Amino acid sequence: MKLRSIVVDDEPLARSGLRSYLEQIPLVEVVGEAGDTDQLSEILERESVDLIFLDIEMPGLSGIDFVKKYEGDLPLFIYVTAYHDFAVESYELHAVDYLLKPVSPDRLTAAVQKAQEVYRFRAGAIGTDDPFFVKHEGKYEKVDPGEILCVSSMQNYVKLHVKGGEMLIIRSTLKEFQQQLGADNFLMVHKSYVVNTDHVRSVSSSGIEINELGQIPLGRTHKDKVLDIILKR
Repeated sequence: MKLRSIVVDDEPLARSGLRSYLEQIPLVEVVGEAGDTDQLSEILERESVDLIFLDIEMPGLSGIDFVKKYEGDLPLFIYVTAYHDFAVESYELHAVDYLLKPVSPDRLTAAVQKAQEVYRFRAGAIGTDDPFFVKHEGKYEKVDPGEILCVSSMQNYVKLHVKGGEMLIIRSTLKEFQQQLGADNFLMVHKSYVVNTDHVRSVSSSGIEINELGQIPLGRTHKDKVLDIILKR
């Protein structure tokens, strides 16, 4: 699907130039333009929008302050600016990307592809083998599902334990994240753990041994189902 997008910049030539590039990218559809954040707010009230290309330095409310003060569910957004100064803050606000003017077509295409993957993951529309992006420590990290060893729960967050010892913490429940992964090889083995069965080394009544990670518990209510599925692989 195409991401319904808005271009926001106080300079008409900048808007026109960015729009002409975006019209060459089949993953997006530009449904509106705005010269400031007041106009952007008006568009968001009447249009369904998936992605915003947002300038920072504009008359009135800046692109940074707009995101900070916006009430409600803000669409994905990519900052497009002439200034380096706001890069760190932009990722703290969970911008999908930060593009410096003048933006090259290749760099813009890469940012749109990233936004598309983030959108698809949020919507639970990723394929079982497709890499996807998760929000971690203020930026989006690309994850290969095959590299995930297991996922563990910590209240309203989950930890992704990835090959090589990397660990990513993201906001989600364990059940929601398992549903978004969608693949048959991700199996709930305990109320606090989902494992990638491709990385299971051994199974016993006391737990499951995971490559690189060691043993994790096997819940009593999951035991029979887990043994049946893993031993058939």
